[in-house]
Amino acid sequence: MKWLLILALLLLIFGATRLPQVGRSLGQALRAFREEVKKNK
Repeated sequence: MKWLLILALLLLIFGATRLPQVGRSLGQALRAFREEVKKNK
């Protein structure tokens, strides 16, 4: 239930057209962060 509320808030803040772009950039940032963590181990 709370995920629906969070998703609705994100839709209001970013709009339906920008939401996939925001998600994509967040995914790329997380991927880069994980790669750097693996390199430093």
